[in-house]
Amino acid sequence: MLIKVCGITLPQQAEEISSLGVDLIGAILYPKSPRYVDLKTLKSIKESINKNSKLVAVVVNEKEDTVRDILKVADLIQFHGDEDY
Repeated sequence: MLIKVCGITLPQQAEEISSLGVDLIGAILYPKSPRYVDLKTLKSIKESINKNSKLVAVVVNEKEDTVRDILKVADLIQFHGDEDY
């Protein structure tokens, strides 16, 4: 079983959740979301989690080039739109 906690907006949140042994930590990179984080914050979140947790970036209809940039930081991408590339 895997456990994912999503909607993280602060590195401190991610650090606490990661210390509990959560497998996947999700951050939303969709500007219309109230839990939106930018790429700079995503990097800070990544630096705050332990090596046993993976960072999932949730995107909605993001451009392919931007997805590539996000994957330089996040371990996984969760597509939550109508992507078809």
